[in-house]
Amino acid sequence: MLQHAWAEIEHDRNYKFAGVLPNEIKRRFYLVAGVLELMDCEFDKLSKDIDEYAKSMKKAVSKGDYNLGIDSKSVEQYMLKRFDREQNLRSCYDGTIISEKVIDELVKFGYKTIQEIEDDLNSHEIVSRSKTTYIGLLRDLMIIKDCKKYFEVAHNGHWQRTNNSKVKFWVENGAEDVERYLSDYGIIVE
Repeated sequence: MLQHAWAEIEHDRNYKFAGVLPNEIKRRFYLVAGVLELMDCEFDKLSKDIDEYAKSMKKAVSKGDYNLGIDSKSVEQYMLKRFDREQNLRSCYDGTIISEKVIDELVKFGYKTIQEIEDDLNSHEIVSRSKTTYIGLLRDLMIIKDCKKYFEVAHNGHWQRTNNSKVKFWVENGAEDVERYLSDYGIIVE
Protein backbone atom coordinates (compact mmCIF):
# COMPACT_ATOMS: atom_id res chain seq x y z
CA MET A 1 0.00 0.00 0.00
CA LEU A 2 2.83 2.35 0.85
CA GLN A 3 4.59 1.61 -2.43
CA HIS A 4 1.35 2.22 -4.33
CA ALA A 5 0.79 5.53 -2.52
CA TRP A 6 4.35 6.58 -3.26
CA ALA A 7 4.04 5.67 -6.94
CA GLU A 8 0.83 7.69 -7.25
CA ILE A 9 2.33 10.77 -5.62
CA GLU A 10 5.58 10.59 -7.51
CA HIS A 11 3.91 9.96 -10.87
CA ASP A 12 1.20 12.59 -10.46
CA ARG A 13 3.41 15.31 -9.09
CA ASN A 14 6.91 14.62 -10.37
CA TYR A 15 6.56 13.11 -13.83
CA LYS A 16 3.52 15.14 -14.83
CA PHE A 17 5.29 18.32 -13.78
CA ALA A 18 6.46 20.05 -16.93
CA GLY A 19 9.99 21.07 -16.07
CA VAL A 20 12.64 20.47 -13.46
CA LEU A 21 11.58 20.50 -9.83
CA PRO A 22 13.50 22.74 -7.45
CA ASN A 23 16.20 20.96 -5.39
CA GLU A 24 14.28 21.48 -2.12
CA ILE A 25 11.23 19.65 -3.48
CA LYS A 26 13.41 16.88 -4.97
CA ARG A 27 15.11 16.49 -1.59
CA ARG A 28 11.71 16.13 0.13
CA PHE A 29 10.67 13.49 -2.42
CA TYR A 30 13.82 11.50 -1.59
CA LEU A 31 13.20 11.96 2.12
CA VAL A 32 9.63 10.66 1.84
CA ALA A 33 10.82 7.72 -0.28
CA GLY A 34 13.34 6.82 2.44
CA VAL A 35 10.75 7.05 5.21
CA LEU A 36 8.33 4.86 3.25
CA GLU A 37 11.08 2.29 2.69
CA LEU A 38 11.82 2.24 6.44
CA MET A 39 8.13 1.84 7.23
CA ASP A 40 7.80 -1.00 4.72
CA CYS A 41 10.75 -2.81 6.31
CA GLU A 42 9.35 -2.26 9.80
CA PHE A 43 5.92 -3.60 8.80
CA ASP A 44 7.59 -6.71 7.39
CA LYS A 45 9.60 -7.15 10.59
CA LEU A 46 6.50 -6.67 12.78
CA SER A 47 4.61 -9.26 10.77
CA LYS A 48 7.43 -11.79 11.17
CA ASP A 49 7.78 -11.00 14.89
CA ILE A 50 4.06 -11.60 15.44
CA ASP A 51 4.28 -14.93 13.64
CA GLU A 52 7.31 -15.92 15.71
CA TYR A 53 5.55 -14.88 18.92
CA ALA A 54 2.53 -17.04 18.02
CA LYS A 55 4.86 -19.99 17.39
CA SER A 56 6.63 -19.45 20.71
CA MET A 57 3.28 -19.43 22.56
CA LYS A 58 2.27 -22.68 20.90
CA LYS A 59 5.62 -24.25 21.77
CA ALA A 60 5.51 -23.10 25.41
CA VAL A 61 1.95 -24.32 25.91
CA SER A 62 2.70 -27.67 24.27
CA LYS A 63 5.48 -28.12 26.85
CA GLY A 64 3.09 -27.30 29.68
CA ASP A 65 4.66 -23.90 30.42
CA TYR A 66 1.71 -21.84 31.58
CA ASN A 67 3.70 -19.01 33.14
CA LEU A 68 2.76 -16.88 30.18
CA GLY A 69 1.16 -13.45 30.23
CA ILE A 70 -2.46 -13.01 29.22
CA ASP A 71 -2.84 -12.05 25.57
CA SER A 72 -4.84 -13.32 22.63
CA LYS A 73 -2.17 -15.72 21.36
CA SER A 74 -1.23 -17.25 24.71
CA VAL A 75 -4.87 -17.77 25.74
CA GLU A 76 -5.81 -19.13 22.31
CA GLN A 77 -2.97 -21.67 22.29
CA TYR A 78 -3.73 -22.67 25.88
CA MET A 79 -7.45 -23.20 25.25
CA LEU A 80 -6.81 -25.22 22.09
CA LYS A 81 -4.34 -27.49 23.87
CA ARG A 82 -6.22 -27.74 27.17
CA PHE A 83 -9.51 -28.66 25.52
CA ASP A 84 -8.31 -30.40 22.37
CA ARG A 85 -10.55 -33.42 22.98
CA GLU A 86 -13.54 -31.61 24.48
CA GLN A 87 -16.55 -32.14 22.23
CA ASN A 88 -18.68 -29.37 23.76
CA LEU A 89 -16.27 -26.52 23.02
CA ARG A 90 -16.09 -24.72 19.71
CA SER A 91 -14.96 -21.49 18.15
CA CYS A 92 -17.43 -18.66 17.55
CA TYR A 93 -19.59 -18.69 14.43
CA ASP A 94 -16.97 -16.58 12.60
CA GLY A 95 -14.10 -18.88 13.57
CA THR A 96 -12.86 -16.69 16.43
CA ILE A 97 -11.34 -18.68 19.25
CA ILE A 98 -10.36 -15.82 21.57
CA SER A 99 -11.43 -12.19 21.21
CA GLU A 100 -9.84 -9.00 22.44
CA LYS A 101 -12.98 -8.42 24.52
CA VAL A 102 -12.50 -11.60 26.56
CA ILE A 103 -8.78 -10.79 26.96
CA ASP A 104 -9.83 -7.41 28.34
CA GLU A 105 -12.25 -9.16 30.71
CA LEU A 106 -9.62 -11.65 31.92
CA VAL A 107 -7.13 -8.87 32.64
CA LYS A 108 -9.71 -6.68 34.40
CA PHE A 109 -10.82 -9.70 36.41
CA GLY A 110 -7.24 -9.99 37.65
CA TYR A 111 -5.64 -12.80 35.68
CA LYS A 112 -1.98 -12.20 34.96
CA THR A 113 -0.84 -15.60 33.72
CA ILE A 114 -2.22 -18.64 31.95
CA GLN A 115 -1.25 -20.67 35.03
CA GLU A 116 -3.82 -18.73 37.09
CA ILE A 117 -6.55 -19.66 34.60
CA GLU A 118 -5.37 -23.28 34.66
CA ASP A 119 -5.45 -23.34 38.47
CA ASP A 120 -8.98 -21.93 38.58
CA LEU A 121 -10.25 -24.29 35.88
CA ASN A 122 -8.83 -27.20 37.87
CA SER A 123 -10.30 -26.02 41.18
CA HIS A 124 -13.74 -25.29 39.76
CA GLU A 125 -13.79 -28.25 37.35
CA ILE A 126 -15.77 -26.26 34.81
CA VAL A 127 -16.62 -27.96 31.59
CA SER A 128 -19.99 -27.11 30.20
CA ARG A 129 -22.49 -29.90 29.70
CA SER A 130 -23.91 -28.01 26.75
CA LYS A 131 -22.09 -26.65 23.73
CA THR A 132 -20.30 -23.37 24.34
CA THR A 133 -17.44 -21.40 22.88
CA TYR A 134 -13.94 -21.07 24.28
CA ILE A 135 -14.87 -17.48 25.11
CA GLY A 136 -18.05 -18.67 26.83
CA LEU A 137 -16.10 -21.11 28.96
CA LEU A 138 -13.73 -18.38 30.14
CA ARG A 139 -16.70 -16.18 31.02
CA ASP A 140 -18.31 -19.13 32.82
CA LEU A 141 -15.15 -19.48 34.88
CA MET A 142 -15.09 -15.82 35.92
CA ILE A 143 -18.83 -15.73 36.71
CA ILE A 144 -18.63 -18.89 38.80
CA LYS A 145 -15.44 -17.83 40.58
CA ASP A 146 -16.71 -14.37 41.54
CA CYS A 147 -19.95 -13.22 39.94
CA LYS A 148 -19.89 -9.82 41.63
CA LYS A 149 -16.33 -9.09 40.55
CA TYR A 150 -17.00 -10.25 37.00
CA PHE A 151 -19.98 -7.97 36.46
CA GLU A 152 -18.71 -4.97 38.42
CA VAL A 153 -15.14 -5.02 37.13
CA ALA A 154 -14.73 -7.10 33.98
CA HIS A 155 -18.02 -7.39 32.06
CA ASN A 156 -17.89 -3.91 30.51
CA GLY A 157 -21.04 -4.54 28.43
CA HIS A 158 -19.25 -6.95 26.10
CA TRP A 159 -22.29 -9.23 25.80
CA GLN A 160 -25.99 -8.64 26.30
CA ARG A 161 -27.75 -12.01 25.97
CA THR A 162 -27.69 -15.43 27.56
CA ASN A 163 -30.12 -18.29 28.02
CA ASN A 164 -31.85 -20.06 30.90
CA SER A 165 -29.67 -23.16 30.70
CA LYS A 166 -26.53 -21.01 31.06
CA VAL A 167 -27.98 -19.22 34.10
CA LYS A 168 -28.89 -22.58 35.63
CA PHE A 169 -25.35 -23.83 34.96
CA TRP A 170 -23.84 -20.79 36.72
CA VAL A 171 -26.14 -21.16 39.73
CA GLU A 172 -25.49 -24.93 40.01
CA ASN A 173 -21.76 -24.20 40.02
CA GLY A 174 -21.92 -21.61 42.79
CA ALA A 175 -22.43 -18.24 41.09
CA GLU A 176 -24.04 -16.05 43.71
CA ASP A 177 -26.75 -13.52 42.85
CA VAL A 178 -26.26 -14.11 39.14
CA GLU A 179 -29.91 -13.37 38.31
CA ARG A 180 -29.65 -10.00 40.06
CA TYR A 181 -26.48 -9.06 38.18
CA LEU A 182 -28.01 -10.07 34.87
CA SER A 183 -30.97 -7.85 35.64
CA ASP A 184 -28.82 -4.97 36.91
CA TYR A 185 -26.68 -5.03 33.77
CA GLY A 186 -29.61 -5.34 31.38
CA ILE A 187 -28.66 -8.77 30.09
CA ILE A 188 -31.52 -10.53 28.36
CA VAL A 189 -32.16 -14.13 29.42
CA GLU A 190 -33.84 -16.12 26.64
